Amino acid sequence: FTETTLYGFSTASGIAHMLPAISAGIEKMIIYQAVPRVIRDDGSDGQHYAATKRLIDYSKGKGAALRVETDNENGIIAAFKDGTDLHVHLCNVDSSTRTMNINLE
Repeated sequence: FTETTLYGFSTASGIAHMLPAISAGIEKMIIYQAVPRVIRDDGSDGQHYAATKRLIDYSKGKGAALRVETDNENGIIAAFKDGTDLHVHLCNVDSSTRTMNINLE
């Protein structure tokens, strides 16, 4: 799986594009065309760096993703169980606040 340009719309769009592939169990993700979105050409953090780093930090090494369902079409979700901890990554790709129900298996 490769992620390219949806960060150009927003951080949520860039990350939301990756979450279904993560939930489906991909082994590797390559983020390219990341300058200036994730890393600036001078090596400093780009606008979307912090959120992307959190996604990587809280999913790397967690094992297989859990199956996640939601009742909101604008809610994109991935989740991992790490021992007794549950890591849930939520993205609302809509421009307004949403309430959603989440089912985990």
